[in-house]
Amino acid sequence: MAGTPTPTNTQPTTLNPDEIQKNESYVAYGRRMCGKVNGTPTPLTALLHKVFLYERNRQSNDRQLQERHRLENQNKLANLQADIERNKIDQRAVEAKLEENDTNHQILQNKLIEAQSHIGQENKMAKAKMILGLCILAVLTVYLFVFYSSTFYSAFFKDFMNISDNFLAEAMFDSRAIPLALKNGFGSFLFIMCAPMIFMGLGYLLHFYSVDKGKLKYLKIGVTVIITFVFDCILAYIIANKIYDVMVMMSPVDMPPFGFDIAVKDINVWAVIFCGFITYMIWGFVFGLTISAYEELKTNKGEILKYQSEIKQNRAEKTILTDQLTQLQRDESSLGARKQNLDNQLATGVFIFNNDEIRTAMNDFFSGWITVMTPMGLAHEQQQECQAIFNRTTDQLLKD
Repeated sequence: MAGTPTPTNTQPTTLNPDEIQKNESYVAYGRRMCGKVNGTPTPLTALLHKVFLYERNRQSNDRQLQERHRLENQNKLANLQADIERNKIDQRAVEAKLEENDTNHQILQNKLIEAQSHIGQENKMAKAKMILGLCILAVLTVYLFVFYSSTFYSAFFKDFMNISDNFLAEAMFDSRAIPLALKNGFGSFLFIMCAPMIFMGLGYLLHFYSVDKGKLKYLKIGVTVIITFVFDCILAYIIANKIYDVMVMMSPVDMPPFGFDIAVKDINVWAVIFCGFITYMIWGFVFGLTISAYEELKTNKGEILKYQSEIKQNRAEKTILTDQLTQLQRDESSLGARKQNLDNQLATGVFIFNNDEIRTAMNDFFSGWITVMTPMGLAHEQQQECQAIFNRTTDQLLKD
């Protein structure tokens, strides 16, 4: 840029036309030298070196500039020292985590070895879980069998006009549902007997979908639960409709026909849904826990798999911590090198140079040089060659 200071303190006493003149900007100097050599690329390297030396001489002879640079470097040094201290603190924290990780790894390894030594022995905890699960399953199975056989019979075969009181209780828990269905015919009997198996089969599927791998299992579980819920809603709607029809016939006043709006507000509907659906869900979960306990009855495979998974996770955590420590050590080395460089610059008798200002001076010189080449009618290839020389020279002279 034209505003870049000219090295006035180092101007030659003779008016050597190859040197920069007093009060001459680097842009003007670049234009003048390009015109003098007719844009020939060969002298450009030496001229760029001259500009580099001019600017370094200017900075080294400028005491105020040197003092300003020294203060800036002292501030940088203080900041670097703080960064180094923080880096050491971070390293100590990561090293402590690595020690804790190693301790946990050893504990998990010992637990895994202990668990593997008990393979084949009876797992008392699994046995207790299985017995408790079987007891709960037996009660729930009887409940579901009575409930769904009663609700299916009530929904499809029962005449609610013959019920004198407590319509809902007899609809959901009718002990005569099976013999009455048999009295209606073998088909009705078979239908009523198979109905509870449908819902227990859905609960069976719910368990096996839950142990599947992959995200598709969640879709399967969701579909199974929705199908069961819709099934229960249909049964509840039919039963509530029949009860409502009886109430209409017994009511001395007119009542609107049964519809979805009434069903949503009807407590009979929700009673049937939740007495069946919630129990079905509990049956499915208990069945799954019971199966899992049975699988571990003569083995502690689940315990072994758990420890193996924890060890794998522990190793992954160690890898992350090791990478963090390695990066912190690299950062410490880089910070140390930068600190050493600043210490050297701040040493007595060593000049401090601002490469950004030197680069600006060289850019100004070359911008003046390149603006003359086009009016001189020089080929594009020659301009590109000068650009390459400029890039290569500045990279060599200003590398950190």
